[in-house]
Amino acid sequence: METRGVIMGHEVSRKVKILVATGARADYGHLRPLFKLLLDTPAFEPTLLVTGSHTLPQFGASLDEIRNDRFPIATIMPLQHSDDTPSGIASAMSVILSAAPNALTAAGAGALIVYGDRWEMLALSIAATLSGIPLVHIGGGDTTEGAYDEVFRHSITKMGHLHFPTSEGARRRILQLGEDPACVFNVGSLAVDALQSVETLPRSEFSKVTGYHFCSKNLLITFHPETVGSSSNKDTEEFLGALSDVSSDYGMLVTLPGLDTGTIFIHQAFQEFVAGRPNAMISSSLGHRNYISALSLFDVLVGNSSSGIYEAPSLGIRTVNIGNRQRGRECAASIQSVACERNEIATAIDSALQGGRVTVENPYGNGDSAAQIRDILLDWLPSERSLRKPFFYIP
Repeated sequence: METRGVIMGHEVSRKVKILVATGARADYGHLRPLFKLLLDTPAFEPTLLVTGSHTLPQFGASLDEIRNDRFPIATIMPLQHSDDTPSGIASAMSVILSAAPNALTAAGAGALIVYGDRWEMLALSIAATLSGIPLVHIGGGDTTEGAYDEVFRHSITKMGHLHFPTSEGARRRILQLGEDPACVFNVGSLAVDALQSVETLPRSEFSKVTGYHFCSKNLLITFHPETVGSSSNKDTEEFLGALSDVSSDYGMLVTLPGLDTGTIFIHQAFQEFVAGRPNAMISSSLGHRNYISALSLFDVLVGNSSSGIYEAPSLGIRTVNIGNRQRGRECAASIQSVACERNEIATAIDSALQGGRVTVENPYGNGDSAAQIRDILLDWLPSERSLRKPFFYIP
């Protein structure tokens, strides 16, 4: 018979039920090493809460990837539409917020783990707070000045009870928000762990699986809308203008963004661009293994994805980081940040292609983040805690 204890005021078994939320292909890829480790830990019973872009077919078959992993899924929380207007995103958030309390209760969650800064995670965090469920936040404290994710991330921090930032700068910002230093741990990024868990494909196998044909030089392109202080349509046109200036002899593989305000225009614009360029290909979702393989095989990553900040430096691929979406994140020496202006982007791409692959230090850790998180959870969860969160003043 299992002994029972108290966690954050809730009576639970010593085998703590941890609900791990995922809303998009990117966060799932990062969470996989941690989830596997939690599954192998006798004290925990982890299950997945799946929602967001995973449940929308036009954003790729990422739900199939989760099912193929055969991880236990507590609930799939589908979105009803893919409207990328501000009101559409707000409505999608309301769907998650409405469904989440029952899902959390049905799962018997002793804690909810959320990753990063997306609107899906904000909705789930609000539901956990209202339901009195301990909230564990991974990836708080970063700054991304060109996206509303910035305020979502800090809002989740204020609801969170245990924090795992990816860098020392992020840890300090969480402390500035009044969080107790005893609950804030700089563990590095799970993105680096995820790299080590993937056996990358050679060129021939990558081509066979994805249909992409390599050229003498190859660009991997991932571009998301800036949702604060910028026109995504204009930015997209500037970016596509710069890509048009790149030699047509070079190959391009475009991966499409998930659901955000302004996403649909980006999808349509890149589909039109690729249709007129013989050495370009588009993918709604490569899947985690194929995407990491692409990072290891391609010459330059271009766009504004966090993967250019977190993963790319560890694999030696140079990044041309465009605009303000990732502005404020700590960057390795392999990352060149430029304004979203046609000539500046084109010049940076040419420079990166000439520079070739590079060996640099990644500021986001060495790949032991999942083990650190697991060990801290072992100490933190099977003991009595309080849902009260006094503001911690920095002297």
